Amino acid sequence: MNGIGRGISVVLIFGVIILFACTALAQRGGRAVGGLQVAVSFGQDQPEKSTFLIELRNVANNDLTLNLGIMPGNGIQYPTALNLIVTDEQGRVRRLVIGGPPLAGRVFPWVLHLAGGSTFNIPIDFVDSTFSIPLVGLLENYPLYPIYKLSPGTYSIQALFIGSRDTIPGISTPYWEGTATSNQLRFEVPGQ
Repeated sequence: MNGIGRGISVVLIFGVIILFACTALAQRGGRAVGGLQVAVSFGQDQPEKSTFLIELRNVANNDLTLNLGIMPGNGIQYPTALNLIVTDEQGRVRRLVIGGPPLAGRVFPWVLHLAGGSTFNIPIDFVDSTFSIPLVGLLENYPLYPIYKLSPGTYSIQALFIGSRDTIPGISTPYWEGTATSNQLRFEVPGQ
């Protein structure tokens, strides 16, 4: 093989390696926004129950403070800043908010301090979790009714983290603001 042939072979090999590396990075999570990267993967403990793991990764060197959701006085945490985009085989798209029952009484923000280089995981189980389609307006991030169940079929899922300011007057916590989108993951819901 002459020198030109070897050079072309080396370039092709490096091109394939770079292509595989970029594909692997894209599968591990979405594009980082302001130091925050969101990833969705299959849960390892019970794959038959459509269990997923949502990862919030601080890929920056500085710390991030996230307004992750709400926490009523009883201490149960609802990650209402996370939205799931579920697309079925027919291309119908549903935006779901993770939540629980209607709340009354005192509600606090669920604050997450994410150190530089660290990851926070939230397991999501489509069988046991409560979802709602958000309402328009001020109540958009507060789920009210458990109204969505998955039928058997093929779906794709993507997670969105929507960072916002504190809604409590007089509080000025420097929360991370913006929208970070995860990778997209295909999955099957088996028939009954």
